[in-house]
Amino acid sequence: EGLLSEDIDFMIRLILHCARFDCRAQPYYCYRQARAGSITYGTRAENVRSLLSIIEKWVRLAQTDYRQYERCIYAFLAYEYAVLIGVRGLTPKAKTKEEASENDCLWREIRKLKFLLGHARGARAKTIAFACRIMGLRLTALLASQYIRRRRACGRRR
Repeated sequence: EGLLSEDIDFMIRLILHCARFDCRAQPYYCYRQARAGSITYGTRAENVRSLLSIIEKWVRLAQTDYRQYERCIYAFLAYEYAVLIGVRGLTPKAKTKEEASENDCLWREIRKLKFLLGHARGARAKTIAFACRIMGLRLTALLASQYIRRRRACGRRR
């Protein structure tokens, strides 16, 4: 309780400790969209920092303790990085110089992880990777945030 993005950390740890696993095309996992408390529902900088922290942690671990799984971890993180870009676009604009400075710092940290998009495997992450190459990180974040807003609106109408 009180942690954001904890499921990402849990899933990577779980996968790394499995002796073997299979992938199925059937949907066995139901993810509730537009749920209060989910990272894509909130728009606070805290949501962005939390997800960024988990991604940074696993990039470091992939480069040290789990080097043999580096490519797999990066592929997993590429999707989460794409989510991070969209959520970053949802955060409110800075109202003070201090907030603007913090925002710039956050963008620099996010930009350092852009290499993860080169490991994208799923359609959404590949779309974000393509958009970043064409339009840049900030414009992609703006467009991805509009996509998230539309999905939220559709979820409320159901």
